[in-house]
Amino acid sequence: MNPEPEQRWLFIPEAAAYLGASERQVRRWLAQKRIPHTRLGNRVQFTHEQLDAFIAAHTFHPDDRGELCSPPSAPSQPSA
Repeated sequence: MNPEPEQRWLFIPEAAAYLGASERQVRRWLAQKRIPHTRLGNRVQFTHEQLDAFIAAHTFHPDDRGELCSPPSAPSQPSA
């Protein structure tokens, strides 16, 4: 039986760097309960999977709305 790989925990400064956000912004998201995390005692920790899920949940895909991916309509031709 193979042992599971050790999970690497990220703390707020590392999570902020991973997300390209400030530590202050990560703390705001925590206070607003908008970002997944694990709290062990008074320590807030993140996994890469939690942060990737947060990124995926806040990623805009233009084709989801069909606005940017639909082909432009052909200009109307005058009848001759």
